[in-house]
Amino acid sequence: MFLKPLLKPKEGQEIKPGAEFPCKREHIIELANECAQIFAAQPIVIKDIRPPTKIIGDLHGQYIDLMRFFDIWKAPTENGDIHAYDYLFLGNYVDKGQYSLEVICLLFALKLKYPK
Repeated sequence: MFLKPLLKPKEGQEIKPGAEFPCKREHIIELANECAQIFAAQPIVIKDIRPPTKIIGDLHGQYIDLMRFFDIWKAPTENGDIHAYDYLFLGNYVDKGQYSLEVICLLFALKLKYPK
């Protein structure tokens, strides 16, 4: 439900501030609860990062920058490179940018689809 409207590297770069968010509040809460269960079952500290890994940090709610990254370096999808690369998203997902909700919902949806 979240991946289809949010994981569009080319189209996602054209989202305008103030655009209506494509998902309902109840779905966002359910997404967060499901991710919380996954996070609770996984270690807090990653002790070994094996190559190849794409490391992305300090998004600060910059959804358009994330879409540019996925456009240039491929997105973690079945048609992208999820089977060839691990992804590590560092902190500062939301806070300064205009698209904090889009960023965190997309990252949560990716975590649900690819919980590794």
